[in-house]
Amino acid sequence: MSLDIRLHSLIAAHCGSTRLQDELLRYNTLVQAIREVVDNESQAQEIALSDHQEIIRALQANDCEKAAQEMEQHIRKTANLVETLTREKSQKE
Repeated sequence: MSLDIRLHSLIAAHCGSTRLQDELLRYNTLVQAIREVVDNESQAQEIALSDHQEIIRALQANDCEKAAQEMEQHIRKTANLVETLTREKSQKE
C-alpha cells in the first residue's frame, strides 16, 4: 500500500498541477478508506498493479493524453470494485 501512495504522490508532485496536488490532499482520508476496503483483495491488487503499469508506460512515453485516459479508467475501475466489494460485505453481515 505504501508504494501505491508513493506512486500517486509522485505523479501529483511532477505533473505540474497544483490542483491535482490539492485534490489528493483533500481526498486523502477518503482514499485511505477505499484502500482499506479493497487492499486485502487480490483482485484489487492485480487491477491496481496492471493499471499503474499502464499509467507509468504512458508517462514514460510522454503521452499525457494516454496517461490521463489510463488514470481515468483506473479511478472508474477502482470505484466500481469498491462498490461491488462494499455491497458483498454488507450482504454477508
